[in-house]
Amino acid sequence: MKNLHRYIFFIASVVFCPPSKIWGQTIPGDRNAVIHSKFRVATTTEADATDPAKALINIGYADGLGRDVQTIGYQQSPTNKDIVSNAVEFDKYGRVIRTALVAPTSSTTGTYQNSAFSLASSFYGDSYAFSATTSFDNSPLNRGREQYGAGNAWRTATKRVQSFDEAAGTDVRYYYLDGSGNIILSGNYPNNSLFKKRTIDEQGHTSIEISDTRGRLIQKQIQDDTGFITTYYLYDGMGRIVAVIQPQGYELNTGILKNSAEWQKWVFGYEYDYRGRMHLKQVPAAGDEYMVYDKWDRLVWSQTALQREAGKWTFYKYDAFNREIIRGEKSESRGLAAMETEAWAWAGSRYESRTTSGIYYSYSNGYPQLFTDADIRQITYYDNYTDWVPAGMAFANGGTAFHTQYTEAQGSMVGSRSRSGVNNNWLVSVLYYDNKGRAIRTLSQNLFSQIEQLDTEYNQAGEILQVKKIHKNQSGTATTEITQNELDHTGRAKKVFHGIGITPIEVVRNTYDEIGRLTRKKIMPNNTYVASGTNIDGLQTIDLAYHLRGSLRGINLDNSGNAVPNSSEGDLFSYKLDYETAGFYDGNIGKQYWQGVNASNVATGIRDYTFAYDAAKRLASASYNIVNGENYSLSGITYDKNGNIKTLNRKGKSGTPPVGSTFGDIDILNYNYNGNQLNQVTDAVSGDHDVDFVPRGSGNYTYYTDGSLKSNENEGITLILYDTYLKQPKEIQLTGARKINYYYDGAGALLKTVYSTGEYWEYAGIIYKNGQPYQMPIPEGRAVYVSGAWQNEFFYTDHLGNTRVAYKANGTALTKTSETSFDPWGVVLKDAGLVNTFQNRFEYQNKEKESTFNLRRISFGARTYNASIGRFDGVDVLADEPEQVDKGPYTYNWNNPIRNIDPDGRAVTPLIGAILGAAVEYGTQVATNALKNGKLDSDAFTKNINFTAIGLAAAEGAATQGASAGRKLLAKAAVTVANNVVSVGIDDNGQFKGTVETNGANVVKNTALDAMSDLATGGVLNPIVKGKASNVIKKAAGSEGNKLASGVKTILRKSGVDITRKVNNTVKQTSKNIVKQVPEKIGDAAENTVKIVTSKPKDEIKEKGNF
Repeated sequence: MKNLHRYIFFIASVVFCPPSKIWGQTIPGDRNAVIHSKFRVATTTEADATDPAKALINIGYADGLGRDVQTIGYQQSPTNKDIVSNAVEFDKYGRVIRTALVAPTSSTTGTYQNSAFSLASSFYGDSYAFSATTSFDNSPLNRGREQYGAGNAWRTATKRVQSFDEAAGTDVRYYYLDGSGNIILSGNYPNNSLFKKRTIDEQGHTSIEISDTRGRLIQKQIQDDTGFITTYYLYDGMGRIVAVIQPQGYELNTGILKNSAEWQKWVFGYEYDYRGRMHLKQVPAAGDEYMVYDKWDRLVWSQTALQREAGKWTFYKYDAFNREIIRGEKSESRGLAAMETEAWAWAGSRYESRTTSGIYYSYSNGYPQLFTDADIRQITYYDNYTDWVPAGMAFANGGTAFHTQYTEAQGSMVGSRSRSGVNNNWLVSVLYYDNKGRAIRTLSQNLFSQIEQLDTEYNQAGEILQVKKIHKNQSGTATTEITQNELDHTGRAKKVFHGIGITPIEVVRNTYDEIGRLTRKKIMPNNTYVASGTNIDGLQTIDLAYHLRGSLRGINLDNSGNAVPNSSEGDLFSYKLDYETAGFYDGNIGKQYWQGVNASNVATGIRDYTFAYDAAKRLASASYNIVNGENYSLSGITYDKNGNIKTLNRKGKSGTPPVGSTFGDIDILNYNYNGNQLNQVTDAVSGDHDVDFVPRGSGNYTYYTDGSLKSNENEGITLILYDTYLKQPKEIQLTGARKINYYYDGAGALLKTVYSTGEYWEYAGIIYKNGQPYQMPIPEGRAVYVSGAWQNEFFYTDHLGNTRVAYKANGTALTKTSETSFDPWGVVLKDAGLVNTFQNRFEYQNKEKESTFNLRRISFGARTYNASIGRFDGVDVLADEPEQVDKGPYTYNWNNPIRNIDPDGRAVTPLIGAILGAAVEYGTQVATNALKNGKLDSDAFTKNINFTAIGLAAAEGAATQGASAGRKLLAKAAVTVANNVVSVGIDDNGQFKGTVETNGANVVKNTALDAMSDLATGGVLNPIVKGKASNVIKKAAGSEGNKLASGVKTILRKSGVDITRKVNNTVKQTSKNIVKQVPEKIGDAAENTVKIVTSKPKDEIKEKGNF
């Protein structure tokens, strides 16, 4: 077949060049190739597209049928060797039967690799360094029956994913909604009238999905230790989801009357207005949420059950381009029907316009009306900087920037106003861009009304080279912080420099392996320090090791792979995770080892937990290996069908409280519920052991109608008052006249915490305590303010982001400042470490613990978590997402806190950092395409996509648990990668048009979402991007991305949650049917990880996600 070469490369826009113009690689004459070059340096020389020092070059090879067979990252290893990825093998029917793991080569020419599978086996030291589909159903659908992930251990133990497509029998109940909205149980479906998808995972556990002839999910079952956890879905005549029965409700085996007690406990309910827009959503324990739309399909009012108690509604207002510009809360006693009637009858203006005073928008032209500017909480500005920018916040006021401002900001979000809860003043933020649409300067007012400045320097590829922050305190005194990155030829950070009020010094030096995984971090590398009499090179050397499937295996392991700190390097900590070697082949962690050192730099002995899970992958026990008489075991953990904890036993430091001297039972807990809400917890062990659960009084919990915690006698909380707009606590009243007050801005960011003791904390870039600087985050740790100067303190963190060891340089001496260990639920192991004399309230997953009154509350942002009982105290706002409806809305990390994280209290994600890195890298590239082309079409998803960069982002993401993604977000502004398959465009009038893809076959064929995930789970990254794709992008800092995102929101509101549910289910199927090496739950991982990354603005992602 004729050899075809095509070259695509980035400058400021997409440029196509004739192949005769570029030739720097060795392309075999019998191979078809597509070469992608993305410039990393500014140039006017076309030939630079072939120089790997100036461009990131990827070569995609295809066979004679046009099928992608492998991708070469041209000279992309740290030693300038080629990297091969996406190498696949087809059978005679054209089905992918093997996919090799990404591997380095010895080549430097970009040539095709005939031995990609051998290269992978050699690099990983495993003869099965590839995923494989070993059996198909031999039907025209070519569905995989048996799929093995990478790893010889899985083959030896015959651990694979098996899938069976069958006809359902007569054991599926038939529920329907009658004319009054009641759920009626009317026997069972007839035999062979439904489709059954049965999947057996690598651990041998079964899940079953039942769907009807229209492809709608009817019933989902997950195996547990007593049978199955069953969730049931009901639809109306138009195919819209109208109810979901949770597993505990399914156990009733009866019909459920609408709005009955059982309905409120166990049913998700949905109702739609006359245009088919979802206007009522009922979430178990959370009551009804109302949504009102105008005749242009824009959300104009919403109300939670908490707001209904207070007689308030949230309102939304828009500009001429249907962009939301104003949001706030108004006192209003009318109900849903009255509000809808008024909204639909509106005959006035469609939008508000800019003005030259006040809030610089009109707010009484369009609908809604009848509110004052005091009701407004958030304002967003677009297009220009005319009039509304306060004095002192013009671009020039920030001094010399790294880049030149591009003043044509049409279509971009250029700033905002947010109401301060401290003094009710406006806090203004202004964003400035260069001619590439990158945010180069942000000027924002902090809670002191002082101007904070953030300047960012980028290279040609949009990667961050330098960030300068200027913080100002109450009196306007400035503190300048500078962070600089030295990148290699592919954009990997080799060195990180940092300084506060000084010239930046090198604080981190990174080393990578030949496929780009981070393998070593040296902290303060340019100095020699002393660790207990031993000279060490650098303050700490942190070595990272990886599992074959991409997950973190450990840090500072010895040559035998054990958690043993290296005394010659002064290691303070070592950490190891076991997966299949501990008997778990499904991604669950079987054992966790760790070891610290004492003051003499002598290892203190390996501590470890051995974990057990039930068939639903929920933690059942954690057996502690007794060291020096310690025992911190957990046992007897049981759950109801919704995943609410029923019993939990905990051992720890006991004896005479509060300071015990022996080990024994400190908690024997029994939980009592009303539906999903916790009524009471009883403890058979008396006394307060400082970290455990302590029953007080009657031990009752009370709630508001939206499910938010109102009181908790066990912690002495008599009343919690909430900001109904933000759904955040604004005051906690405790026994003994104690009180805590919280103040936020209009977007929900915490500004200040005040205690009745007189203590107060303020958050303004720098964290202040009692008016004095206290700490700020820095690369690899924090800086603390001691005796009028900033001192760096660095951290060891585990795979969950917990700070395990903190240390600093005391002159030339290495000094450990803290060592903390946690049980699986986050309870500190009392006296198993060293307490920091300079308190760190952010040790657990970088979330702030409410420690002043020794409360067990840890703030995750959207909700507060109580580690002693393993539950959140509020309902998840994403509780009705498809992968969460079968779980209680208060559960923490789906009851698998060893494997999962919840970055902001709103959605759980299996902890596979590779997905995070890959998803953001891909989303960033799609965003670039769409924003440059002015439209989101198939080309945006398929052309000029740097697949090797995605693979490397995945590899680094796996190493750093998502830190690479954080850098991408900062480098290229926030990117939203939504989990709905949509096609969106903007017509000539600036109106949004689009469709939502609901056809499962098309989604399976076209979606690219889960293709990002397979590197982390044993396969090679294999992006399958044809036609439409399953991502919608938004560039939070400007241009058409905002319009596209707004359009998507409108379309999704019109379509209802049925679309989301269909798509999410199809996404899971995609990962199983196309990306063959992906285990059962990888669809969940990809979908939820992307959702976490993209659901919040970039600064909040950075703060909440511990990037």
